[in-house]
Amino acid sequence: MHASNEIPSDAFIEGFLYELSNRAFAMRVAERLSKRLKGEKQEPFWLAYLRLEQLNAPYYRAAALGFGLNFRAGWWIEIKAWAISLVPRSLMKPALESAHSKTVEYVGELRELRRIGPASSQDFLSYMVAQEELQVEMMQLALRGEYAKLVRRVDGFIRTYNGGPFFPEK
Repeated sequence: MHASNEIPSDAFIEGFLYELSNRAFAMRVAERLSKRLKGEKQEPFWLAYLRLEQLNAPYYRAAALGFGLNFRAGWWIEIKAWAISLVPRSLMKPALESAHSKTVEYVGELRELRRIGPASSQDFLSYMVAQEELQVEMMQLALRGEYAKLVRRVDGFIRTYNGGPFFPEK
């Protein structure tokens, strides 16, 4: 992941730990909501989101170990994911709109994290930003009800990065 003499800054480690928490949270929410909304119009969004997070998981795990981190999702992530997954159906669209606006802002934070990250980890860090940008696009498509387009977009991303974020298919 990075050269042994290249030590990530404390600011980078703090930001990356936050991103690891976000990925763990998103995985749990996507798992729960894809089951809860089975057969409903939003199901494709949550299934696609789950597939994205399943793609992310081993890459993030490898990156964390490369940065000397042994991250485990704590009870707070579990409780927060459980609570979010119980949002009444009538509030799902406003909740997704809120998540979308926060995610748009968060992409900027991840770009800054990439900037301050170890030079030898830039391929992974670019992947990290790309998958977050995809989440913004997914939310936009879901809010417009364009689920087939959303699924195609996620499928394409997964095809591109299925060999690992360091070796995208051309």
